[in-house]
Amino acid sequence: MLTRASVQSPERRRGSRRPVELRAFAVQNCGQAAEARIDDLSYDGCGLSCDDGEPERGEQLELRVVRLGIINAEVCWSEDGRAGCRFIG
Repeated sequence: MLTRASVQSPERRRGSRRPVELRAFAVQNCGQAAEARIDDLSYDGCGLSCDDGEPERGEQLELRVVRLGIINAEVCWSEDGRAGCRFIG
């Protein structure tokens, strides 16, 4: 579902992240969804693990987080089944 993309360093993030374990679905603009896990979280972004490939850098996702709701995010970097996202909107 999600494809490999170019990588941007995770050190460029603004806020410090806290480790978490949250189940989610990453939904692309086309409506296609993949199971994902949020591994770390801050006020302005998160680290995401995807079992079905990787989202592309610059791609906008709708993260449907179990028990929390929907969060809109943009992919900042992506590598080896993980991605760093910043929250938007």
